[in-house]
Amino acid sequence: MKHMKNIWTILCRSSSVDTDNNTISLFDCVEKLKVALKEKPKEIIALPIEMQLVSMWLKESDDVEKKVNLKIDFVDPKDKVLQSNKVDFTSEKEKIRHRHRLYIKGLPITISGRYYFNTFIEQEKGKFIRVNQIPLDIDVSQSED
Repeated sequence: MKHMKNIWTILCRSSSVDTDNNTISLFDCVEKLKVALKEKPKEIIALPIEMQLVSMWLKESDDVEKKVNLKIDFVDPKDKVLQSNKVDFTSEKEKIRHRHRLYIKGLPITISGRYYFNTFIEQEKGKFIRVNQIPLDIDVSQSED
């Protein structure tokens, strides 16, 4: 039985929560990165970049308070998982929405192309299903330095 539904997920440079008004502002939403390197990567390299993957979740039933387990994989254009994050949060009984921010410090890349942040939710013990896929296009070029 589903417990939470992913309403939206956005990749951005930063965000800010106004607790007085219960609002969130997203800054510099990211769809594509251009990277200039001295040499094309021969293996995985880490970009020194900070971003956030911000999500809004909606409770689909009036269940009691429940722990939600997520897995967020970052995959390259060849479908290789470069980074995996486990995220847990508790959906409170009296709240129907939950916002979550995953802080990303450093991004592994391999080649130019379309990368994805794949979010999975645990439906049963050890059984995860994908609930969204957020694309990030990365263009790797050789710098002339």
